[in-house]
Amino acid sequence: HFLQNWSGVNVIVFKTVNVFETVGSSIDKYVCTAIVGGVQLVATGISISLVDRAGRRPLLMISGLVMTLSMGSLALFLNFASSIPDSWRWLPLVSIIGSFIGFSVGYATIPFCIMGEMLPVRTRSLSGALSSSFNLTCLFLVLKFYTTLAEVMGYPGVYWLFAGVNLFGIIFVFCALPETKGKSLEEIEEMFKGK
Repeated sequence: HFLQNWSGVNVIVFKTVNVFETVGSSIDKYVCTAIVGGVQLVATGISISLVDRAGRRPLLMISGLVMTLSMGSLALFLNFASSIPDSWRWLPLVSIIGSFIGFSVGYATIPFCIMGEMLPVRTRSLSGALSSSFNLTCLFLVLKFYTTLAEVMGYPGVYWLFAGVNLFGIIFVFCALPETKGKSLEEIEEMFKGK
């Protein structure tokens, strides 16, 4: 859940209009918000149909890669915002759409799916509650300290941080997360008994 919330997308979800004001998009901030919302709806619908076919790990790694590139390009745009011509001021919208597509493909839904699969049956109710609490705490912290981080690091620094978290997510999923596609809950629990 840490990676899900600190990917940067939830900041954009909750502060969309503010983010578009910050990046100085040439498209109206409210139009941008509507476009991003529609893209997220469609992308999440598509991702739900992919989870059981493509597997959790590949979708999470693709999700992390797309968000790393999107947040990195947004940070780069913010680094050079003063020298970017007005004819290119639509680029933040494309970066944010990319981050929403990436998020929807993996990070938006799969962590909740994995939580149900990987938590042991005997402790699932308690560990599920703790996991959900951790998720909401991470969400609170990223939203609470977004502006403070921007004051300390600048907005480009915040989006570089988000890109770095997403890059770490790719590495974490590759190295530490087992694939659960096609396995029963009993098989998954047996996988973890030996660890």
